[in-house]
Amino acid sequence: MPKKGPKNLEKKGSKVDVDSPAHYAGVMLEGIRGEFQLLAEAVDISRSQLEHRIRESNAELKQGIEDTRTALKMTQSHLETKIEGVRTELKRDIAELKQELSGKIDKIGVRLDHHDEEITHLKEAQALS
Repeated sequence: MPKKGPKNLEKKGSKVDVDSPAHYAGVMLEGIRGEFQLLAEAVDISRSQLEHRIRESNAELKQGIEDTRTALKMTQSHLETKIEGVRTELKRDIAELKQELSGKIDKIGVRLDHHDEEITHLKEAQALS
């Protein structure tokens, strides 16, 4: 009676010897199939784990990008407030400087007028002498 299952390696009505190279090769192929099946399962598990890690990383990156955008908006708002404060301070300082310089220029103008009068008097005095 022939053996049943994968170890039955009958060819054209003849029975293969259990110790034959064909039988040995068949047994080896069965072992290799089992190992490939284990390898395929391990690859599938690894792929699933990798996909899970990728999803987690993508979620973390998206959150990081959103946090960065929020921080940039807050920084931009803070900087705009500071810039406006500096702008206001500069306008005030410029107005004060204009007023101060205007007063000094007016004093110089009065002095020049006074000097012009003195020069005119000196010229008249010199002409008379």
